[in-house]
Amino acid sequence: MLIQKPNSQIFIILDADTTNEFEVQEKNEFIEDYMKIVARGNRFKLFLQVPEIESVFFEKKDLIERIIGKKLTDLEFEFAKEKPKKNLEVLLGGKSQLKEVMDKKLTKSILDEIREFDFPKQLIGHLKDAGELQRLQ
Repeated sequence: MLIQKPNSQIFIILDADTTNEFEVQEKNEFIEDYMKIVARGNRFKLFLQVPEIESVFFEKKDLIERIIGKKLTDLEFEFAKEKPKKNLEVLLGGKSQLKEVMDKKLTKSILDEIREFDFPKQLIGHLKDAGELQRLQ
């Protein structure tokens, strides 16, 4: 995802697609180096979510259980965190169900809870600092 307004900071939000710290750092450095070339002086901020953006739903076991409407064993929860995008689809009954279920299950209280996790909190903080948050709400 790319968020930009003319003459403003560019925000790049990507999946790291790995939990390997070396690979995450390597990907981060590559994208930042590339953006320095193509951004032509524009300021940018890169956000890599490890391993995938959907991992915010797996920050806490009780959170994903409320979203999917069933209890998970500790083993199921740990396994699901490794590939959150794929496993979220599986737990919700397939890709076709994802949007419908998420629209119904992402209540204000769940969204408020997610906003307090590190990744969303950092993103929201940078958007506020850049004066972009008002525009996106």
